[in-house]
Amino acid sequence: MSQHAQLTEVAPVRALSLWLAAIGFFMLAIGELLFSWFPEVGRLEFTLQAAGPVLVAVAFLSEWRTNVARWGWGAFILFFIAILSYGVLWIPYMINPESLGNDSATQRGFFTVGIGFICAAIGIFLVMRRKETQLEHPTHSGEPQIKASVTQLVLLGVGILLNGVNWIWVGQEESHFAEFSLPIIGCLLILIAVISARDGVAAQVGLPAAIAIIVAVLFYTLHFFIDALPAVMDPDWRLTMRLTGIAFALGGVACALSAMHHQKAPTSR
Repeated sequence: MSQHAQLTEVAPVRALSLWLAAIGFFMLAIGELLFSWFPEVGRLEFTLQAAGPVLVAVAFLSEWRTNVARWGWGAFILFFIAILSYGVLWIPYMINPESLGNDSATQRGFFTVGIGFICAAIGIFLVMRRKETQLEHPTHSGEPQIKASVTQLVLLGVGILLNGVNWIWVGQEESHFAEFSLPIIGCLLILIAVISARDGVAAQVGLPAAIAIIVAVLFYTLHFFIDALPAVMDPDWRLTMRLTGIAFALGGVACALSAMHHQKAPTSR
């Protein structure tokens, strides 16, 4: 058996890694919700928001054989960097909570998240190229087939890229609508991609988890719509942070439901 075949013929994602990812998303949600409800800024919220993505990244890394077989090394590495970048954002605030609101710290955080989104977008485009290769050169080598269509991957990649570009220059526009117009468009593209791929997602993670993913993206999109309103509508950004917290919590629910789906499914050999 060749090394390529050994790499591609791997077991499905384990339920344990999905439970770990669920805990990571719930930590993110708790940190975001605490931050939105209590005016006092402390290390707890930032620690949760820094540790949550690390757990998700560890869960992703623990399934490296399956993920590399599906998407390739390039996409796998870029997705891993993208996940970690959101945790890195909160580490300076965890060390020094008083730096929150500092201009240099804020711009550094925006740049970090922007790079993460752009890495994820490039990863999606690499997956899209892999999909095109599969369509052009069908093979029966046992390589996992990418279920998403090229159109769905384009929508997803462009949507994520628009978010990344926005975070790089966010704050340079005078109006909130100008600041958040790109994320609104980007998230709508992502939402369209996820909804159109619902059948394939449901086949992989189960219908309840697929529904939770769609609703999570919807809430994440909604928070940018609120952000685009005049500041007087939400001067402390509390409502938008609560919507983000709900989106992260739904991400945790989706991972937990997917873990239960995998536990019930018969193990393929």
